[in-house]
Amino acid sequence: MNAPPSSDRRSAPRAHVALVASLFQGEECIGQYLVRNLSLGGVLLISGPILAPGSACRVVLRGACVSHLSVAGETLRTAPTAGEAGLAVSFRDVTPSLQAELQHVVDEAMQSVDRPGVLVYDADADTLAALAEDLHLLGRRALLALTPLEAVRWLCDAHARVETALVGLHGRAGAGPDLLAFVAEEFPGVHRVLLHDDVAADELLAAIEESNARALLSKPWNGVELAAALRREARRASLVPGLSRAS
Repeated sequence: MNAPPSSDRRSAPRAHVALVASLFQGEECIGQYLVRNLSLGGVLLISGPILAPGSACRVVLRGACVSHLSVAGETLRTAPTAGEAGLAVSFRDVTPSLQAELQHVVDEAMQSVDRPGVLVYDADADTLAALAEDLHLLGRRALLALTPLEAVRWLCDAHARVETALVGLHGRAGAGPDLLAFVAEEFPGVHRVLLHDDVAADELLAAIEESNARALLSKPWNGVELAAALRREARRASLVPGLSRAS
């Protein structure tokens, strides 16, 4: 079963979904992307390599509502989105069961559109996918960013209603602490959480001071730890033993 006809694709509901995508040609992974929009007929991908129109591919989706969903497709065109080149992919050979899974993901995304958003920035696509899934289980709406520019776009989007910024320490070019410091200065009402892996205490302390984070979340995390980090009453004084100055 192929994707719906072009007329149906144009009228099919599209939703921003908290998903990352791996794009394959044969056995080769071309790159990791964020999903900007998803419908039953195809997907718009950003923050990854651009392929020529007409390229056969396979899209593997991961994140909120789905752990691994593989769909055959064909690249249609590059599509500018918020000043960034996006890659439009039309789905092919969509079985009824696969269509039902896609419909479930779209429906869930549309039901969560009115929830305040949790901005999640990290350079690792697997981390974004895992956090999107866990935030969905907590009833939160994840807004994913692989680049600082994409994160800033979410912050400036009034419809996103970002209430928390969950930012990885080791983002691209070490941009995590700088991004959180920017959030503290320009969006002081946004709760700031620093996501980190196993780093030396002095490096972590320096990152907390630089970023003005109000809470920490360490990798790997569990649902209880994630929920605790999202609580707005978190205070910096309790983040690391010996940190005496509270914000």
